[in-house]
Amino acid sequence: MRFRRMGACAAIAAVYVALSLLVAIVSFKHIVPRTITFLILATVFSLGSIMLAQFGFVVSVARLQMRPSTAAYTALFSAIALAGLTYLLMRAMVTVPLVILFIMALRSLSMMLLAASVGYLVSFIVREPNILLPVGLFAAMVDFWGVNWGPVSKAIAKAPGVVAAVSVHVPTPVPGLPGTTIGVGDFVFMALFFGILYRFSMNVKGAFWLGYALLTLAMAVVMITNLSVPALVPMALAVLVMNMRQFKLSRDELRSTAIAGVFLAAIMVIMTVFVFK
Repeated sequence: MRFRRMGACAAIAAVYVALSLLVAIVSFKHIVPRTITFLILATVFSLGSIMLAQFGFVVSVARLQMRPSTAAYTALFSAIALAGLTYLLMRAMVTVPLVILFIMALRSLSMMLLAASVGYLVSFIVREPNILLPVGLFAAMVDFWGVNWGPVSKAIAKAPGVVAAVSVHVPTPVPGLPGTTIGVGDFVFMALFFGILYRFSMNVKGAFWLGYALLTLAMAVVMITNLSVPALVPMALAVLVMNMRQFKLSRDELRSTAIAGVFLAAIMVIMTVFVFK
């Protein structure tokens, strides 16, 4: 069973690299016909397929249900691979366009593997499924605030190159239409969420497909409007909605969650006014 899951994970990784190369080559060679119909179909297909491969890969890593030590070694290996691939790109040690595109796809894959390994490792902190409810709510709140008013918003405005370097690109084959990115932190939380879902035998399938649909829609909005949409909001929404019946919080726990949420919201408002104004 473990080897079958590893095979599925490797297959999804290969599909992701192949799709990334295909979309990049099509865009690089300007193969897509310049008609509205073809442009729309190409964009929808590329966005939907690459998002499915990215999301599916991260979830497949969580599905391996590794031991903490194995997850730590996987994170270390992927960090070394990421550093090496980044070095190759920064030093321009490769000049063949196709090879550069291949290295860029592998770099994104290693970044996702690193994030997924770290997120899955962090998921071991959660000892009961009820904790997923406040974790999901608070993560979505912080991500929404960070992308719109907090540190992520400021980083995008002042240092977009740095943000791009720690994000995974979602390309489009249409010349002139910018792609979008997903922050490495979003992949960490994806793996954290699904690590918890798998460990406690919760509704993985429903959370996956609803999350995929909402994330793809969010990325489409970003691509069309150029707005910043926090990826954790649709992801947390999907996980919580599809598993709401499994949360058994007492009245005191619900009250504590509400108080913590109000306190967190107050802190974010104060930081927005006095720190990130």
